[in-house]
Amino acid sequence: MKEKSYSIIKKLVIRTSIVGVFVLLMSGGIVSLGFIDDIAKDKNPDLDKAIDIILSESFEHVFWILILSVLILIFVVYWTIKKSMEEINSISKKFSNINLEDPVVRYDATTIPKEILPLINSLNETLKRIKQDIDQKNEFIKNASHELNTPITILNANIESLPDSKKKYELKEDLKLLENVSAQLFRLSQVENFKVQKNESVNLVDLLNDVIKQSYKIFPKRNIEFKIEGSKKDITINGTYDYLLMCFRNLLDNAAQNSPDNSIIKINLYESGNVEIINTLKSGVQTKILTQNLFKKFWRYDKNSYNGSGLGLSIVKRIIDAHNATIRTLLVDGEILFKLKFNKI
Repeated sequence: MKEKSYSIIKKLVIRTSIVGVFVLLMSGGIVSLGFIDDIAKDKNPDLDKAIDIILSESFEHVFWILILSVLILIFVVYWTIKKSMEEINSISKKFSNINLEDPVVRYDATTIPKEILPLINSLNETLKRIKQDIDQKNEFIKNASHELNTPITILNANIESLPDSKKKYELKEDLKLLENVSAQLFRLSQVENFKVQKNESVNLVDLLNDVIKQSYKIFPKRNIEFKIEGSKKDITINGTYDYLLMCFRNLLDNAAQNSPDNSIIKINLYESGNVEIINTLKSGVQTKILTQNLFKKFWRYDKNSYNGSGLGLSIVKRIIDAHNATIRTLLVDGEILFKLKFNKI
């Protein structure tokens, strides 16, 4: 169960108001003592009569002013505290919109309560360290993919020089996996800092047709059909063609890898800019494990039979996020559905 946070404004207003009410009541009580003279003039005073005189005189001359004062006090306290918190809310918005390319929240120290300045400075330092870690990770991935190219080229030349045999075929398949990992690592380093621009646009129909043409070349022997259904009209979305091509290519590659031979992969296209990719899963795939780990880096359902790198869908997720789009997975009767929602122009 998610714990609820408390409102500091509400807490301060309640506590200040309670103190204010107590002080005002005390003041009213002291003022009421001034009516003792009226009690003393009475020749036969008793306790009940004295209380009646104090209460009647207090309500007539004092307590209505106290009630009005309490209401004014509560309003003034609330307004004062709320105005004082506006700059804190402004800093909070800056943190929520922070860009890791420049992970520092800039502020005017004269407008920030000194009590929270250490917190803001600590957050800024933490964000700087996170940025450094991300930069180092991206640099490592980029260098690793680059450094792999030389040994891959040497291995490829040596394998090609071998006489044709089953062993040569197996070595070439292993080398393809290594080449795929290297290529995906390079793509991952590219998409980490990518962000789509507002003036960029892509025609979804043309894009999907281009992706399907490429996908048919990858799986020629498995007799897998890619079928577009839905809207045939031009649908323009905010996006970058090259990265969206990579995104859908990885999605269709994943769908084909997890589908049985002679199956149909359906691509539903909607005028709203939504896209659905549906494929039948191979028998024996544990769907719960599959959906829990789909977008994790280097995760593969079956490392022995699947020749992918385990990076394809993590790249898809990063590209989708960069386009301010969304992707969801649903499981229905042995089929897995990827539902993508883009920003239509």
